[in-house]
Amino acid sequence: MNNIKEEASMNIGIVGCDQSATPIIDLIIHDALSQISFVYDNDPKAPGIELAKSRKILILDNLKDISSQQVDLVLNLTGSVETGLKIKKMLSADVELVGAKSAGLISTIIDERRKRFEEHQRVAAEREAFYLLGRHAEKIDNHKDAGFAIVDYGLSLSNMKAAALSLYDKAQGEMVVVASNGLEGFEENMRWTASECAATKKVVELKAPDPVSIDSLELERSKSRHFTDLGVKSVVSVPLLLRGQVHSVLYLCDFEEKTFIRGELASLSLLGVYCALIMEKVNILESMRHVVVSDALTGLSNKRYFMEQFEKEYLRSVRYKHNLSMAVFEIDGFNEYLDQYGHLEGNELLKEISAIVYKSVRSSDIAGRMSSGKFSALLCEIPKDGAFIFAQRLVERIANHPMPNKNMTVSAGISTYPADANGYMELMSKAEGNLHKAKEWGGNRTLS
Repeated sequence: MNNIKEEASMNIGIVGCDQSATPIIDLIIHDALSQISFVYDNDPKAPGIELAKSRKILILDNLKDISSQQVDLVLNLTGSVETGLKIKKMLSADVELVGAKSAGLISTIIDERRKRFEEHQRVAAEREAFYLLGRHAEKIDNHKDAGFAIVDYGLSLSNMKAAALSLYDKAQGEMVVVASNGLEGFEENMRWTASECAATKKVVELKAPDPVSIDSLELERSKSRHFTDLGVKSVVSVPLLLRGQVHSVLYLCDFEEKTFIRGELASLSLLGVYCALIMEKVNILESMRHVVVSDALTGLSNKRYFMEQFEKEYLRSVRYKHNLSMAVFEIDGFNEYLDQYGHLEGNELLKEISAIVYKSVRSSDIAGRMSSGKFSALLCEIPKDGAFIFAQRLVERIANHPMPNKNMTVSAGISTYPADANGYMELMSKAEGNLHKAKEWGGNRTLS
C-alpha cells in the first residue's frame, strides 16, 4: 500500500475540518490514488484536525500558507463562499478549487474507486490462494494433510480468525474434526451431532455447494455451544460435496459478529468445490493404500505392513526412551472350528473377532492379522501392566461376545520394551512364547 501512495496521481489540500468533513477526509486517506498534502481549519481542535494528526498529515497554521503548497486540488469544505474566494486568489491557475457540494460528488467517486480497488485486491488474493492451493495439492496424499491445507487456505482467502475442517459421518450423523487452526478446544477426532449444530444442520440438509453464513451466533447459542464456548461469534460453513453428498464441512470462524457479502460467499463456494476435488483425490489414494497395507478379509493391517510399522515404532521407542508393548492373540480351537463349520463360517468368525480387536485399540496403536487365526496389537508408549490390562480385557470381551455358531475364546501373550527385550524381533518372540504358554494352560487367558 505504501508503494501505491508514493506514486499517487493527485495531491489534495483540504480547508474546513468540522465533523461533516471527516468522512471525506477518511475516504481520501484510504484512496490508493490520492493523498492529502495539508489540512486547515480555524479551530485547532476540529475533528478533521485530530484525524489529520493521527495520520501525520501536515496541518497549516494560517490560511495564507496555502499559496506555498504544491497541490493539484483544494477542497473547500467550510461551506463559505467568502473563504472560497480567498482561497482562489492564493492558488495558481493550474490548481482546481472545489466547493463543498462538488466535494460530495468527488467523495462518491473516490468511494466507488476504493470499492473497485478493494474488489480487485480480493480477486487477486483469491487467484493467488487457489494457485498456491493447487501447487500444494499435488503433494497431499492423506486426509490429515489435506485438512490442514484446506483450513490454512480457507483462512487466507476469507480473512477470518479461525477455522476447522470436519468429515461428515453419515452413518452416525456426526461431524468428526480432521484439522483446525485458532480453535484450541477443537481436537482431532472430536465429534458432535450434525443436527444439533446450527452451523452444520443447514449445510447437511441443503446438500448444495452454497456456503451458509451465520452473522451472529448469539441467536443460535443453544445449538452452537462447541463454537460459542470458544468465543466464536460468526461463522461460515462451506460444504465439500462428493457425488452430490456432503463429505465434509469447512468452518470459517470469527470472534466478532460479521456480515458476509455476496462476493465473499461466492469465492468460498468456489473454494468448497476445489477442496472437494482434493478430498476425492485423497479418498482414492487412501483406498489404494488401504488395499496395499490391509488384510483383505479382516481389514486389519497385513503382516508385511505390521512388521514395517513394528520396526519403526521400536526404533522410535529406543530413541525417545518410550515403552512399547506387543500383544499377540490366537483363537483357541480355530482348526477344530474350521473342520466342524467350514472355511466360509471360519471367515465370518475372523471378521467378527477382528472387528472387536479394531475397536479395542487406540488410533495411535496398530492392529494386524499375522496368520490364519492369529492377531497382533502394537501398543505405543504403554507399559507392561497397561498392556496386560488391555489384553485381558480383550480376551474377556471376545469370550463374552456372541459369535456365529458358538462362543469362542482367544489366548494372549504380551511383552514390553525395554522390560522384556532389547530388539523388536526378540520382543515379538517373547510375546509369542507367552501366547503358547497361555494356550498350554487351557487358553482363554493372558500371560506376560
